[in-house]
Amino acid sequence: MLLEVSGGLASSLDLGVVLQTAIDSTVAVLGLETGAIYLLEDDVIYLGATVPPLPADMPDAFRRMPLAGHAHIARCLEERRPVFVSDTATADFTPEEREVSDARELKSVLYIPITTETEAIGTVIIGTQSRLHEFGEHDTDLCQTLSYQIALAVTNARLFGELRETNRELELHREHLAELVEQRTRELAAANHALDITNEELQCANEELLSANDELSDALNEVARANTELERATRAKSLFLANMSHELRTPLHAVIGIAKLLQQEGAGPLGEEQRTQVGMIGDAGRELLSLIDDVLDLSKIEAGRVDLFAEDVDPTALAREVAESLRLLADEKSLDLIVDADGGVPNISSDRGRIRQILVNLIGNAIKFTSTGCVEVAVSASNDGGVAFAVRDTGCGISGEDLERIFETYEQGSGSRDFGAQGTGLGLTLSRELATLLGGSLSATSKPGAGSCFTLRVPREMPVQPAW
Repeated sequence: MLLEVSGGLASSLDLGVVLQTAIDSTVAVLGLETGAIYLLEDDVIYLGATVPPLPADMPDAFRRMPLAGHAHIARCLEERRPVFVSDTATADFTPEEREVSDARELKSVLYIPITTETEAIGTVIIGTQSRLHEFGEHDTDLCQTLSYQIALAVTNARLFGELRETNRELELHREHLAELVEQRTRELAAANHALDITNEELQCANEELLSANDELSDALNEVARANTELERATRAKSLFLANMSHELRTPLHAVIGIAKLLQQEGAGPLGEEQRTQVGMIGDAGRELLSLIDDVLDLSKIEAGRVDLFAEDVDPTALAREVAESLRLLADEKSLDLIVDADGGVPNISSDRGRIRQILVNLIGNAIKFTSTGCVEVAVSASNDGGVAFAVRDTGCGISGEDLERIFETYEQGSGSRDFGAQGTGLGLTLSRELATLLGGSLSATSKPGAGSCFTLRVPREMPVQPAW
């Protein structure tokens, strides 16, 4: 019977169908007369499915009720265990509970929590209407097993609904983007036409110097207006990329969540190869999420919408923490990872998370492009009271030509290609922009074959952010 119930719950991703199938199956399996499923949302429980159906004249208050008025349901969810009422006539009900019990003519009631690994998401209420009933241990165990199946089915249905909604929104964004592209194409065609006319006028103006000077002045004004429009377009592009990155994160989180659910064999046992493939899906999803976060951060910087949070930071402790988090990567390549700190490095007031993000990128790059030797992180106090983090490696080094452009967006040095390293070319660009926002700087020195040194300098006090 449980296999039939599980199959019925897995046969649909429509939340309403899943809930109705669940309560119908639960009541049928236990041979009872009535049941309902309520889901929890912001301290309010709302009716998901019931058997038999509610009468047409039943008040809407029975379909959506504050949790505070239903003590037995609240206890069931808080303690995450079944709560049994053997006789509703003598039960210590709240007025709200008594109203529901009388309206449904309940005699005996069992409340079973619907829980995931991290939270309670609702409750199953089953009971009798014509007789008193004692729920035994077998009934309780069966109900808990069913509630677990219900929780999985509800989670899957919700994930599917979120994914479907995200796809719909993405489609709307694509349509909007197509409209913008078409509009911009028309504007460019008009601008090209206007430019052709201007060129003809300039040719005529060359015949008379004074007229040419006047028209040149007009052209300069036109360029100034075009630059203003370009700045607005660039800011709009950055805002659009930021919004798109947010929209991409939602379905990606759903994919990662589903992969995790499959790895935990919540939808059934997996073979060894299947577990490997599901693990690859999860790893690829997390890697893509990291790339999206880089694009999102860079877009926020371009749009002037990065929020920084100053706090007391111990630079030496932070450098050791980042190094330890990356030590496994160094060990895999048999590299020594060393943290060297002066004894008098002062604490600073800055955004700890952003400094850590820059250090992770610099140390990670040093490990990536170093095949033998070591990576050293030196932390020292600067003369102005700030702190300098110097990340040195014994890797392949960077040519002078590449050193001029490695901080440009989407750029990588030729050595990285020769070395076989992969990346988007966003890491150093993002790191330098973040260093500037922190009031500091990021610089690099290197020679081919002699390693590289990237130095992050951070002032003692982070500058006050402007109000966007």
